[in-house]
Amino acid sequence: MPAALVQACRETRITFCTDQTQQVVDYIYFSGESFAEDAGAGAFPDFAAAALTAEGGLPSRSFPSDHVALVQDLVWR
Repeated sequence: MPAALVQACRETRITFCTDQTQQVVDYIYFSGESFAEDAGAGAFPDFAAAALTAEGGLPSRSFPSDHVALVQDLVWR
């Protein structure tokens, strides 16, 4: 039986945007049987959507990539 996967960074609303679209296209999945999200750490990055769109989309001076990197601390169960 395959392990059930859990999505990290569920509250992230944008990982890719242009002046015409905003969407989540990047994900982190982990095995809920082996790992749990570190409740004390939270997800990174923590940013407002307005920061991504301030210069018309990605890449920009503040976000030099065309995608926002997702980072989530996990702990062993």
